[in-house]
Amino acid sequence: MFVSVLLLTWTCISLAEAGPECYQCTAISDPQLCTQKVYCGFEEQCYTERIQLGSHGFYYNMGCIATNLCYSIDNNDVLVGKRFDLADQATSRRKRDPACKQCCREELCNLPLCSLPADTATIPPAADIYARLLGGKTPYEGTVEVFYGGRWGAICNDDWTHYDAQVFCNMLGYTGDGARAKNGSVINSDQSKVWRDQFECRGIESGLAQCVHGTWEMRDCENRQIAGAICSSESADDGSIFLLDSANNTMARMDLKTKSFTYIPMLGLYNPGPFDFDPVQGRIYFADQTYKQINSMKSDGTDIVNFRQLEQNSSPGKTKVDPINRMLFYTDYGLNVIASVNLDGSHFQNVISSGLDSPRGLTLNPKTRTIFWTDWGQNPRIESASYDGTNRQVLISTDIRWPNSIAIDLDNNRLYYVDGTLGKIESSDLSGNDRQILFRDNGAHFYGIDVFGGYIYYTDWARSMPMRLNKDGTGLTSLGAPSFLQLSDIKVYQYNKDTSGEATVSPSVLSPKQTFLHLVGDVDSTTGRVDIYINGQWGTVCADKWTDNEAMVACHMLGFDRSLAKASKLPPTSNKVGSNSLDSVQCNGTEDNIVFCNVSAQNWAVHDCSYEGAAGLECENLPPHEMPEPVLDHFILFNDVFEGVMVRMDIETFSYTTVPLQLTNFTPIALTFDPTLQQIYFSEVKNQTSVIRQTDLRGAWVSTLGYTPQGSVIDGMAFDNKRNMIFYTDAGNNRIVSISPDGSNLNVVGFNIEQPKGLALDTNAAVVYWTDCGSQAKIESANYDGTNRRTILAEDLQFPYGIALDVAAGQLYFCDAGTKTIEVVNIDGTRRKMLYKDFRSACYGLALTSQYIFYSDWTKMNVVRINRDGSNQTPAGPDSFSQVFDVYAFDSTFTKT
Repeated sequence: MFVSVLLLTWTCISLAEAGPECYQCTAISDPQLCTQKVYCGFEEQCYTERIQLGSHGFYYNMGCIATNLCYSIDNNDVLVGKRFDLADQATSRRKRDPACKQCCREELCNLPLCSLPADTATIPPAADIYARLLGGKTPYEGTVEVFYGGRWGAICNDDWTHYDAQVFCNMLGYTGDGARAKNGSVINSDQSKVWRDQFECRGIESGLAQCVHGTWEMRDCENRQIAGAICSSESADDGSIFLLDSANNTMARMDLKTKSFTYIPMLGLYNPGPFDFDPVQGRIYFADQTYKQINSMKSDGTDIVNFRQLEQNSSPGKTKVDPINRMLFYTDYGLNVIASVNLDGSHFQNVISSGLDSPRGLTLNPKTRTIFWTDWGQNPRIESASYDGTNRQVLISTDIRWPNSIAIDLDNNRLYYVDGTLGKIESSDLSGNDRQILFRDNGAHFYGIDVFGGYIYYTDWARSMPMRLNKDGTGLTSLGAPSFLQLSDIKVYQYNKDTSGEATVSPSVLSPKQTFLHLVGDVDSTTGRVDIYINGQWGTVCADKWTDNEAMVACHMLGFDRSLAKASKLPPTSNKVGSNSLDSVQCNGTEDNIVFCNVSAQNWAVHDCSYEGAAGLECENLPPHEMPEPVLDHFILFNDVFEGVMVRMDIETFSYTTVPLQLTNFTPIALTFDPTLQQIYFSEVKNQTSVIRQTDLRGAWVSTLGYTPQGSVIDGMAFDNKRNMIFYTDAGNNRIVSISPDGSNLNVVGFNIEQPKGLALDTNAAVVYWTDCGSQAKIESANYDGTNRRTILAEDLQFPYGIALDVAAGQLYFCDAGTKTIEVVNIDGTRRKMLYKDFRSACYGLALTSQYIFYSDWTKMNVVRINRDGSNQTPAGPDSFSQVFDVYAFDSTFTKT
């Protein structure tokens, strides 16, 4: 078995005159036999390498190696150290190399590196079939693979049916209802062999092994396509093993019963680290070492938010959720603290901030409000303290080296912990007494541990699947097929069977907060087909039982007046190709969200609307001159330049409609809004110059105001509805310009602005504010006629893009894509305050309402909402967009100008 490797980034560099003491041996048959020691030089680390010796096994070399070589052996291999620091691995490349090479920098740390595990586990019989789902945008869809006869392989889709997909989805722990077969990827020339070309399932079997099939053999796929599946997103995480593969920067969800699994994609943007699961909300909290964050997401990888941004020198270790007291604790071995924060984001505090050397593992007793943690420092130990930091006690301090992880058994009041150096799993009572060595494996590198039911679940860097033991240390069993490179953390969960004292969430995962509607229209934005997003999957609403009552709820979610709603039925050809479907929706017309209208797993993704047709809407079933005022309120407008769309989204429900502009190669950049006439002004880049266009919220028409000079780049726009004037920034010509909506009265407000971007207006005082992202970044203002130009901020800025103004409060809000912050400052430049920081973000557009800040983030696939005080980050709507530029918010209760 090959040992995988992990890139290591050190948060600080030792200035000592010498490096660590290491074990040093050459051509030794077992690292555990090495007794010779040596002190390494400055900027050297300990290392171990395992080398294949023909067909006669392995030999090992151990000693010191230059630190820079730890990062670049063969220019491809990446190395693992004792510390669990994840570097930014977006550009890293890993491969399975038969020669294991690993580094570490602690004293005598290279003894367990590259060791092979003892082959004493109960291995699943060859007849067992495991399943996994790969390569999808969500954990519910992707390419089908099965494990049989010691290897993973694909299935040819020649005769792959929905019945086969139902059985396959059941193996993953999902409901079989609504499961559908689909094409997977095209087979490459070096992957032309697949497992079988057909199954004959009826959809009721417990696994693919029970389906009718011939002998297992490798077959060529005649049409070069392999099978895929789409499972229902209305499936509960009930009976799951959540896993972290640190070498691949991936998380997986394994079914507790079948041991089949699917990856949790997380948009491909995150580097997950140690995590925990909140059974009350069904959310995973994980540390991200690269961006120094603790993030939160639904267990399917959607709705990812930056729960807490940590300091630059932080190295978050273990996160642990207290579901009863609604708190989260984490260890930080960069700052040597243990911190806590409420799950609503409030009341952050450093609980333990002294006497820590390298805190790592963490577990909680919610009933007694006690923390238990492990420490890797010069004097390794296990300690405990109350939630407020008092009653601190050292529980264990002898015969312990690298206590990587710790878990608690509240049923029996026992602690369980693993030691990565001494190769043992041990138990004690909650006072550290009655210690018992339950299991020992000198070839293991134990890392994560969890206790569930009558078992101990753990991860071992030397094994490519999770492992399980009875609580007495017997019954060693591998779980599932060899599939992972370096398993680190593990969490087991099952509804109503979780650890004693913990609240558990209902297995139903349908939530109004993650259910959105999209009105897809070709004529205007008030009529069209109703598409629905449920837990990461889009689908079409079927027209059976679709009446004006259902239309009233749908139009309300989209921000329209429900009393004007009218249902329509579209032909089956209007269905969204390849989508799921929702049928038998039944509303009384007063619900706030369609999920309260008889929506469940029984009517999601079960039918395809092929008979009933698709549900349609008319949300403004009156002539424009008869519409009440205001027509629409409480919404945001934004542009997705890569998708070429303009969107109006309701502020509260995040359901949205696309403004269907009939423009070829539409590339919207900046936009602004006239609240009186409810018309949109926006810029496009055409042939190296910008054009300004105008439309209304319906999108039924579009007109061109005029083309700007050659080379103009309009990145920011604002509208003065008192003077009926449009202002815009022109980064191509280094100026701020005002113009009338009919294209007349062009006036240059400011010259010689290196890179003007965002724009905001005080229409009472006739003052324009803008950001400049030039070599000397700054925020400036001037009167409309260009006089009284002044600099408001010119320090600690890098790329200030978005800007918004609260006239009543006399405050400017701005975001900086360089400093990764959103800040507020008085319009005179005083009382500057950072509201929010996200090391991952690249903020561009910014907008204000009475309660919220909305901003576009080029690292995410949607707009983001936070409270005005910077708290409670929330993705606005589904992860369905590409690159959002400008954002405008309209809230009639908030006076912006």
